[in-house]
Amino acid sequence: MCGIEESSIYICVKYVSFRSYSKYVVEVFSEEEKRAYRAKHWPDDVGQAYSLAREIALKERI
Repeated sequence: MCGIEESSIYICVKYVSFRSYSKYVVEVFSEEEKRAYRAKHWPDDVGQAYSLAREIALKERI
């Protein structure tokens, strides 16, 4: 190798951001939208997160 490694960026922004939205002013999205997205997509996203973590862990072992 010549010191250059492949890099990746993983963005995860679709879930609830705060425990209590009453403490913050957030105009970009609503708590209801975030909770509805999570209710619909959580099972699939958990599976994808597990696969991604496994892939990263296996790459680190090499």
